[in-house]
Amino acid sequence: MWVRRRIDIRWSDLAFGLWRCFVPGESRRAAIERAWSRDASAVACLSVRTGFDLCLQAFEFPKGGEILMSAVNVPAMFRLVEEHGLVPVPLDIDAGGLRPRLADVRRAITPRTRAIVVAHLFGTRADVDDIAALVRKRGVVMIEDHAQAFSGVPETAPASADVAFWSFGPIKAATAFGGAIAVARDPRLVERMRAIESAYPVQPWNHYVLRLLKYATLKAASYRFPFGVLVRALSWAGDYDAWLNARVRSFEDAGLVRALRHRPRGSLFALLERRLRDYDGAEAARRRRRGLDFEEMIRGYARVPGAVAAWRGFDLFPVRVANTARLLAALRRRGFDAGTRGNLVVLDAENGVDPASARELLENTVFIPFYAAMPDRELRRLAHVIKANHGGQNDIP
Repeated sequence: MWVRRRIDIRWSDLAFGLWRCFVPGESRRAAIERAWSRDASAVACLSVRTGFDLCLQAFEFPKGGEILMSAVNVPAMFRLVEEHGLVPVPLDIDAGGLRPRLADVRRAITPRTRAIVVAHLFGTRADVDDIAALVRKRGVVMIEDHAQAFSGVPETAPASADVAFWSFGPIKAATAFGGAIAVARDPRLVERMRAIESAYPVQPWNHYVLRLLKYATLKAASYRFPFGVLVRALSWAGDYDAWLNARVRSFEDAGLVRALRHRPRGSLFALLERRLRDYDGAEAARRRRRGLDFEEMIRGYARVPGAVAAWRGFDLFPVRVANTARLLAALRRRGFDAGTRGNLVVLDAENGVDPASARELLENTVFIPFYAAMPDRELRRLAHVIKANHGGQNDIP
């Protein structure tokens, strides 16, 4: 069976990470930050959630302030806003651009609005210059979450963002099984974030060792034959999809803030620097070309969210169909692991407009395998399964 998301790391990188756990060297944190921040200031930290938490602490927004947020994200991002006494307000998502609509942002801004968090979803990067221009006029902080949209160390920070984040967690491109970069245009904000983080305890020595061993095991299990055996075994026991999603979750809901308020050990930064240095832009470009070709193969039978996004990396490959249950069952029968929302949720509309489009997007989207290890003949077979089981051309949402 083709796993839907292969862990993006070489065995030699895993060995290097383990070696640095036992043979520490010079910290590479400062080198990572210098390489990233040619025109802004960068903070390398444990995770995007750690960086976001640092950012909220540094801004010191008054309690009860509102944070506008793309309605689709991992639940921890919404929960962190509430942990700071702030109110998350959902912004509905346009499926074509995978971004909030400008009119919705304009309507959502109130005198209590302090910031907006725009998440770049499903391996795409949206054009948000118009949103940034609007919120800047209103005195609202623009925060961009690029956790799913890494494409190499950027030459410049996003012109649209006051603060931006990138993630290198377990299922991200160029993963180091942890680590994140926060970039801010205001050096004073960066200094406050660094000062806050400097008081955090360092993660225990064995934490990263066990993490690397865990994902080495999952990587070994992700090859076609062992993964097929694993899926059959888990399917007999219950919902294998839920089990797999739980294995790649970085932080549990219980004790979230306590867990993310740590400094990583130098071994994580050593592996992260190696992954960033060795990132293969040519391979990423080839994946994008193959992604566009595959989209043409299934045109008329499924829609690909983000089709009009400014940049598409195809690190994740979502397809929208009329009958997700039928397609999921057919794909799994034919040896293609597929799933739905994973760890993503839609923010409830207790405040603001109900994010109906975002909810429909997640409910009608299937994530399929798509990466370099899959030969063209398998992609053609995958396209055939989608064409035969999409559930009706006229009913695709």
